[in-house]
Amino acid sequence: MVEVVGVILALHLLAIAAILGGWIADAAKKSWGLPLMLWAARAQLLIGALLVVMALGAEDGLDFVKVGVKIVVALAVVALVEIANARIKKERGPAAALTALAAALTVANTALSFLWQG
Repeated sequence: MVEVVGVILALHLLAIAAILGGWIADAAKKSWGLPLMLWAARAQLLIGALLVVMALGAEDGLDFVKVGVKIVVALAVVALVEIANARIKKERGPAAALTALAAALTVANTALSFLWQG
């Protein structure tokens, strides 16, 4: 079971890297940057939820406040990228500020994982 959790955690971290890589590609005006961010943000949210479900039976328990904050931030990232994608598809102008905010929230959410111990 430990190996399965490790693999899923690695996928979660890869999704974080893909969000940030997609943002860099989007900032460099690459057409694949925003779709990469979009799918990676969705994957990060789903994989994170899976990690929470798997940890429910753990002996040390979960910090539900931390989990709640992280889920809200992850939902905000997904929402920002979805809105940016919709703006681009409807040709309503650039969405660079939205993707930059999504990338910043991703970094903040990752920092929460390591800095919020409890």
